[in-house]
Amino acid sequence: MLNPKKKEYLRASEILKLYKEGRRDFSGVVCNNDSFDNFDLHGIIFKKANLSYCGFHSTNLEGADLSGAILEWTGFVRANLKHANFEKVRAVWSRFNEAQFEKTNMRGADVSWSLFFDTNLFGGADLTGAVGVDTIATDPSQITDEGMKKIGRTARKNAWKDRSGIIYSSGFGYEINSRKG
Repeated sequence: MLNPKKKEYLRASEILKLYKEGRRDFSGVVCNNDSFDNFDLHGIIFKKANLSYCGFHSTNLEGADLSGAILEWTGFVRANLKHANFEKVRAVWSRFNEAQFEKTNMRGADVSWSLFFDTNLFGGADLTGAVGVDTIATDPSQITDEGMKKIGRTARKNAWKDRSGIIYSSGFGYEINSRKG
């Protein structure tokens, strides 16, 4: 009987160090609530990785393979996603504002409730079979009351409280906080 590959849990800093040392394949890795902001990760392989709640703001992911990855509440603001493979990813509640799309494969991806402000999504990405395209917003005017209520409910489910009573949620790659009073 074959042993399934054990999940590898790494912090972004560990992944960046290994990438600089020449490793490119991080398939199946689990790295949550961390930052890859402003790094050059062209050609990195994150197949079936879990990178939920991470930030890839202004990150170069050109030619990267994230196929089958879980990318819930993940931020790709101003990221270079040219020639990247996002086939069958689960990128719900994520932000792609100002990201660069060019021959980006998003076939079969779930992009429900995600934001794509100021992008060339429809001209630069292949969305064949993608799920949730009818719930995305490409302009702030498309954010509905229903969507805001759903964000609130979902954010509360994913929230935590610090010692001072401040409630945090890492939705969309930034903190939402409020005092419960």
